[in-house]
Amino acid sequence: MITFKAIIIPNNKRRDGTFPVKIRVTFKGVSRRLPTTLVCKSQDLTKGNRIKNADILERVDDLIRR
Repeated sequence: MITFKAIIIPNNKRRDGTFPVKIRVTFKGVSRRLPTTLVCKSQDLTKGNRIKNADILERVDDLIRR
C-alpha cells in the first residue's frame, strides 16, 4: 500500500527562515521524498516540526490527488 505525507526536514531551513515542503511517498518499506514548490514558516509548525497550517496541508493534498 502506498502512503503519502506532507513533511518538512528541520535541517533544511533556508536563510529567510522558511522550510521547503516535501511529499514523503512510502511503498513496501521504502521512502522517497518528492520536492514541491511550497514553503512554510516556523510559525506554521508544531513543536514536533509537523505542519499545522491547514492551507498548506490542503495544497499538498491537491498535489497528491493530481
